[in-house]
Amino acid sequence: MVETKTDGSKVETNTETKTDGTKTEKVVETKTDGSKVEKNTETKTDGSKTEKVVETKTDGSVKTTETVTSADGSAEKKEAETVKNTAGAQVAVTTTTKTDANGSVTDITQQAVIENVDKDTSATVTVKKDSSGNTTAADAEVTKTVEGNKVSLTGGVIAQLKEAAGGDDVAVTLTVKDNSGNTKYKLQADANDLEPGNQLFIYQYNSATGEYVMVNAKKYNVDANGSVDVSMSKNATYQLMSAADAEKVSKEILKTVSVKKSSATVKPGKSTKLALSDKVNKENIKSIKYSTTKNSVAKVSKSGKVTAKQAGKVTVKATVTLKNGKKKTVKMKIRVK
Repeated sequence: MVETKTDGSKVETNTETKTDGTKTEKVVETKTDGSKVEKNTETKTDGSKTEKVVETKTDGSVKTTETVTSADGSAEKKEAETVKNTAGAQVAVTTTTKTDANGSVTDITQQAVIENVDKDTSATVTVKKDSSGNTTAADAEVTKTVEGNKVSLTGGVIAQLKEAAGGDDVAVTLTVKDNSGNTKYKLQADANDLEPGNQLFIYQYNSATGEYVMVNAKKYNVDANGSVDVSMSKNATYQLMSAADAEKVSKEILKTVSVKKSSATVKPGKSTKLALSDKVNKENIKSIKYSTTKNSVAKVSKSGKVTAKQAGKVTVKATVTLKNGKKKTVKMKIRVK
């Protein structure tokens, strides 16, 4: 059936009932300006329904909305369209909204795929919202192909990620790949930290244990354009963090620096060892320097081996220097008899 409205637009409707009782309806409305809306609805005998609407505008842009309603009345609606951001990049945006049987929103997820967010770079921004539409989490997955190991998180890319997220609080994960598609390493950062003039620090991150491990003492400066350069040779996950966050992690690592045994009794001519606690991750350590308060009673080697010489009491010390330059001295009391 074809109907012509008073404004000149045409509406074509086709309905069908299948042998199993499923009803289908296709409605195509063509407007005088050339834009078109196509709506396909399938309703099953249990009351469940799938509705797909495709809107084609005169500029060629297309918006697709698909709503799947279960028999109990709960539904999931997906809206997909491609738009241009302020940088001129094409962004494919998909918004998924879930509602319960009463029609109340329970969950909103928005995903924006940005092609050519930068040279040899693509990005996907996922935003989670609560029932009131407030953002609860925003994550950006960025993939960049490079020749060597150096990579830049540029201010231009960060600006596009923030725009797609609708806010500044975005957790960014940059996957660095070679020309064959192999992952070189991953770099994580909070977009809020990438402000011009900020000094950041880097740690290796173990997602399985949640542990941070020191890499170096270098300060990574965010330039006037909001960009920062990083170069890593090991295939691992790294976290760029603010000075305040890095200091917190450093303090937690320093707390683990302790001795396995705080005291020992050794006979002259025999030896023991000043050993660090098993809680200490040796990857955080740059160097260890050992010393003794009385070399005449006991001497200590560069590896921490303590050799008793004559009867007496002595304190053996280990000054531990971490990769970020922080130091801590731990002690072990030795009694020789």
